[in-house]
Amino acid sequence: MRRKETVKIREIVNAILKEQGLEGKMAENRLMNSWSELLGKTIANSTQDMYIKDSILFVHLRSSVIRHELMIIKKDLIEKLNEKAGIDIIQNIVLR
Repeated sequence: MRRKETVKIREIVNAILKEQGLEGKMAENRLMNSWSELLGKTIANSTQDMYIKDSILFVHLRSSVIRHELMIIKKDLIEKLNEKAGIDIIQNIVLR
């Protein structure tokens, strides 16, 4: 017997992740992986450490100049990172 409706594998995987409570972790992973894609190699190379805790992205940078530049565009950066993640996972960014 054939099904009349086809379902994309992506939809099935997303449903399973949501059911298991892993959707947020996958979004965090997408966000972390998009850092260098959105900001480029120079900033990615200056990034020492990144982690997310309580909807806050903590970023440790080697360069105070880059830190200052990112502080200026922080609001736009939050929007772009959340867009890449697929859900609003980041509310704030702390640059150190």
